[in-house]
Amino acid sequence: MNEVWIIATVESVILLAYCIYTVHNYAAKDRTPFYVKALTVIGWLLGYMIILLIPLDIYTVSTDLMPNLLLSSTKLMDMLMIS
Repeated sequence: MNEVWIIATVESVILLAYCIYTVHNYAAKDRTPFYVKALTVIGWLLGYMIILLIPLDIYTVSTDLMPNLLLSSTKLMDMLMIS
């Protein structure tokens, strides 16, 4: 479970660096106020973060549910055999 948080942290830092780099390169240096650049980075970061976190969420849910599903199916088979 800890490796998921490490992966999410590394992805977030890389994504933040990419958003800052992109805004720094494409925004007009002298005409764009800082708050516009900051809001652009925040908006892009939140938008892209969803794309990065959904696969991690699916992985976490599937690995947490798998033992329970196997256990419940085994119990169900035992109940069917007894009846």
